[in-house]
Amino acid sequence: MKLKTLEIIGFKSFANKTVIDFQQGMTGIVGPNGSGKSNIIEAIRWVMGEQSAKDLRGNKMADVIFGGTKNRKPLNRAEVSITFDNADHYIASDFTEIRITRRLYRTGESSYQLNGTECRLKDIHELFMDTGLGRDGFSIISQGQVEKIFSAKPEERRGIIEEVAGVYKYKQNKDKAEKDLAATEDNLDRVDDIIAEVEGRLTPLADQALKAKDYLAKRESFEKLDQVRLTRSILSLQGQVADQSQEAGKTKEAVAKQQAQVSSIQDGLSQTRSQLEAIQHDRDALQAEIVAKAQEKERLIGNQKLASQEQATLVRDLAHLAEQQKDDQAQVEETQADLTQVQGQLTALVDQERSLKQTIKQIDQDHGATKIDAVQNELAENRNAYVATMQEIASLHNKLTYQEKALAQTEAQLALKKTAMTKAQGDLDAAESALAAYQKEHPDQTTGENPFEAQVAQAEDALADAKTTAQDQQKSWQEAAYALDQQRSRYQAEASLDDYAGFYQGVKNLMVPAVRRNFPGIKGVVAELLTVPKSYTKAIETVLGGALQQIVVDSTQTAKSIVAYLTKNKKGRVTLLPIDTIRPRQARDVAAASRENGYIGLAADLVSVPAGMENILSSLLGTTLVVENLDAATRVARACQNRLRVVSLDGQLVNAGGSITGGANFRQGPSVLSRRADLKEKEAALVKQQALVDDLAEKRNQSQNQVNTWQEKLADLMQKSRDFVAQGQQVDYELAGLKDTVDRHQTSVQTLSLDLADLQVAKEDAEQEQTTAQAALTENEDKKGQIEGQTADLTAELDQLTKDQQAYQDQKAEFQAELAKVSAQRAAQEENQNRLTEALTKVQEHLLSLQEQAGQMQESLDQTKSAEELSQAVTDLSTALTQAQEKADSLAEQWTKLSTTVKEEEEKLALAQEELNNEVVDQSAANHRLQSSQERLAKQIATLRQTYGLTVESEDDVVASDLSDQEIDQTLAETKKAIDALGPVNIAAIQEYDEIKDRHDFLTNQAEDLKAAKQTLQDTIDEMDQEVQIRFKETFDAIAANFSDVFTKMFAGGQAQIELTDPEHLLTTGIDIKAQPPGKKFQQMSLLSGGEKALTAISLLFAILQVRPVPFAVLDEAEAALDEANVDRFAAYLKNFAGDTQFITITHRKGTMVAAKILYGVTMQEAGVSKMVAVNLEEAHQQLA
Repeated sequence: MKLKTLEIIGFKSFANKTVIDFQQGMTGIVGPNGSGKSNIIEAIRWVMGEQSAKDLRGNKMADVIFGGTKNRKPLNRAEVSITFDNADHYIASDFTEIRITRRLYRTGESSYQLNGTECRLKDIHELFMDTGLGRDGFSIISQGQVEKIFSAKPEERRGIIEEVAGVYKYKQNKDKAEKDLAATEDNLDRVDDIIAEVEGRLTPLADQALKAKDYLAKRESFEKLDQVRLTRSILSLQGQVADQSQEAGKTKEAVAKQQAQVSSIQDGLSQTRSQLEAIQHDRDALQAEIVAKAQEKERLIGNQKLASQEQATLVRDLAHLAEQQKDDQAQVEETQADLTQVQGQLTALVDQERSLKQTIKQIDQDHGATKIDAVQNELAENRNAYVATMQEIASLHNKLTYQEKALAQTEAQLALKKTAMTKAQGDLDAAESALAAYQKEHPDQTTGENPFEAQVAQAEDALADAKTTAQDQQKSWQEAAYALDQQRSRYQAEASLDDYAGFYQGVKNLMVPAVRRNFPGIKGVVAELLTVPKSYTKAIETVLGGALQQIVVDSTQTAKSIVAYLTKNKKGRVTLLPIDTIRPRQARDVAAASRENGYIGLAADLVSVPAGMENILSSLLGTTLVVENLDAATRVARACQNRLRVVSLDGQLVNAGGSITGGANFRQGPSVLSRRADLKEKEAALVKQQALVDDLAEKRNQSQNQVNTWQEKLADLMQKSRDFVAQGQQVDYELAGLKDTVDRHQTSVQTLSLDLADLQVAKEDAEQEQTTAQAALTENEDKKGQIEGQTADLTAELDQLTKDQQAYQDQKAEFQAELAKVSAQRAAQEENQNRLTEALTKVQEHLLSLQEQAGQMQESLDQTKSAEELSQAVTDLSTALTQAQEKADSLAEQWTKLSTTVKEEEEKLALAQEELNNEVVDQSAANHRLQSSQERLAKQIATLRQTYGLTVESEDDVVASDLSDQEIDQTLAETKKAIDALGPVNIAAIQEYDEIKDRHDFLTNQAEDLKAAKQTLQDTIDEMDQEVQIRFKETFDAIAANFSDVFTKMFAGGQAQIELTDPEHLLTTGIDIKAQPPGKKFQQMSLLSGGEKALTAISLLFAILQVRPVPFAVLDEAEAALDEANVDRFAAYLKNFAGDTQFITITHRKGTMVAAKILYGVTMQEAGVSKMVAVNLEEAHQQLA
């Protein structure tokens, strides 16, 4: 078997179709970095099934499609085909030639073909399995794979031996068997659990069946007596309610009369208090005015004393500031003169420094390193140009050879077309002669126009439109139906779960219908009783947690019965919430919390429960607040002093006391609370989708009917058209046939004429391109000679410049010393300039500050009031204070009188309210007695109607009994006690026992089958392990022997060996590599140098290829880390080994290139687009010889 061809279209940088023919022996692929060499290797890996975009140097698989360049648009498809000669049937296939094709589109669609037939990726993998080829074999060896050998751990290296040993299929089968074994063990454990559960139910069911009849008899007797008791009690309570209603009416009238008297007294008191408040308001305002005037008077007296002192101080400060301004002005003028002198000296030094720098620069330009660098750069450019010219000459030689072949092919095609043209022209002349002769014989015959053709065309267009519409409707219906099936499957899968899936075992056992019927007091589980808006679901779930699985019952007695049942039968534990004992919990400090941003409300107010369970809701959520987020939760918790629980919408919780509970799980399934809501949403969506599918189906049927109608109409029109044509004369057909023959020959002649013209143009273009290429070749030969002459001249000039350079370096040093001196003087003058400038700025700023202070003092002096003005203001305030005090005394006298009146009226009101309170107490007591009787009556009526379906309208409705009320109560108590003593009773116990027994027998048989299957799988795994150990040991021994021999040849001496780290355990042992290069001691591979490690790893790979030869091997710069001597030995080994294996090697190393039979050069003449150039080195050597 050998690799024949590789065809690449649109893969990475190979935008154009590129075909690579591989010959027997060693093929080298060379080219500069970035030209696309490695893309060839990746194309081979890709077509052979590589699925990792990362291993193909991409982020996603679509990155392998040509992405476009500046001058080219991106392609939409990548395609690679690889062809193998399988004449020796190395690959287990009946084909003697195998061609594998892989395509990938930017839309994500992909396909594989095997000899032109569509196939699966799995088929490609199975084709190469255990052949040494494929994605995990040794047919492709990269530098990274070499490095992986010496850097891997011993346990990781065993994978190399396993791959060579061909145990991959055994490992796959073992993995599958182990998965099947694990699944079988899981199933067996599950069956055993179910059997244990079923066995635990068999004995209790037998006991329950015995108790069923006794329970039914006692329950019937109890119900009859209970009906008598209820009907007698209801009739008695109805009389009590009538009497208590009259008493409540009388107390209501007395309360109304007393309330009227209290209201009259309150109205008078309210008016008097209003007058008192008005006088107090006036007193307060007048008192504030007196205090303000007194304070103003004191302030004016103080200001009067300070005014004189301030005026004298301001005059003295103004004089002092004037003297300071005069001194600062003189200092400014002196500093400016010094600064002018320094600036002149600095300008002269700068000019002198510039002149010295220019002189030094000129020396460097004329005689320094710059000139030498310029000559060296020019010489390097000439050498690069020489290399480019040589490459262009080689390319032109190849182009001329190709153009000669193309021109010869074009001339051959031109000769064939001319021959065909002569024959076609003769056929045309004969057809035209026949047509003219026939028209001469039938001069009056013409073909009539078919009137149905236009109608047929219209019908065909309408039918096409109808089919398009029908197809669109069909597609829409199929998509909607598929979506409906998906939704239905998800809904059915979720609906098929147990109603209490995810609940505690005790809850599930108790809520089984057969068990629940025994406890009629069960109201339900908290999770199913709560009605929670979707937006609050997460918050309520977080707060309640396990409380969602608590069970609400009607009474403590029911709760006790349930606990007794669960304890006796060991059915698990539950938490019960008796309605008659659970008390509500009320939240305090809610007002402060509600003012915080993000507050939503009290949790108990945001959800609802069935009537009568408000206390349960308040107990669970009455002290919990709901907010928007965690930040709001911490604020609200502080506002209520951390006394309440606060939960955010996303489930973060601040507990009472201040602790915070939060976070999220990586995977979180549906909760017991949200599962039912999700199921309802899915059900609604399912109904909506079903309606959509039905609507689309109706539209689809209508469209199909339209298609059928147009098909029938078109068939009718076509038949009419055919009938019309059939009625024509035979002459029309014969004449049309002759005309068709003439038209056909004319078309043939025209086509051949165009082909001849195109071929003639192609010939002329090829001749012109050949002439152009020959001229370019001559021009490049001349350019080559010119570059060689320029290179010689530049080399001589460079030698002379190097000799003259030292003489000018001394002169440059003198000028540099003078420059350093001048630069130091310039720096000193710059420092003086900066110092004087800074001093001048400070003095000017101080002068400006003094001017501002003088202006402010003068303004303050102008604004100061005189002492006479202040004295007059004090006198005016004294007069106003006296008048205000007199008015205040008058208001105080009025306030005292009104206060006495208010006190007297308040005493009258207190007496009247005390009498009203007594009447209200009497009314409340009467109403309470009436309400209590009514509630008892309503409860007993409801109990009688709900439990027994009876009503009591008169004494005739009372159930008859000879027993007295006392005897009935005693008998009922005794019967109830006897029923309670029985405990929970399962009426359907006998039928359940039969069903459970059948299920127990079936599960026992299943368990036996699973145990047998488990043993069979274990035996199979043991057999595969034995086979793997044998193959692994045989392969390891063979590779170890070859490795020692190959190592000695590759290193020209020394010795090496591979060892098992744990020979006793061949399934898990690692592999150590030890080597002794020539002149060194025997040591671990990790202690070798980098090149020695690489050559040792390559030696191991060659040893593997000797044990398990492969038809071809691709080496991607495997020898990159080797020195020249080792590269030569590496190349020689490849050349000697090439008789059995094709080697395709990507390389930059000269030694490897020399050993190759054929070299493929990868270039990018167009940026971003790779092209191939081939050279047969053996033919080239023969031509040179």
